[in-house]
Amino acid sequence: RGGAHLVLTGHMHQVFALAESHEDHVCWFVSASTAFSIRTRDEPAGFNLLTVEDDHFVMDVYVATTEGDFMHSETRHLNRKESEIFPEHPGKPGI
Repeated sequence: RGGAHLVLTGHMHQVFALAESHEDHVCWFVSASTAFSIRTRDEPAGFNLLTVEDDHFVMDVYVATTEGDFMHSETRHLNRKESEIFPEHPGKPGI
């Protein structure tokens, strides 16, 4: 309503990206797993690294390993104009 394009949520301890469409833009609600808690709710501990691009957000998901560090798990491209997620950015394979 206020023109926000991205809202970071918490407390759920689950990775998700949900879109709410408006007339002129899409607002993404993004949540990560938990980086520090041992209460993981069926997902490993982790965090998201978000990058803002002109037409989309890049959501890189990192998960904890048994060695105590984090590794890259997946990348999601969140379209800022339509409520869709691309595994790779259209026109830019491998991003």
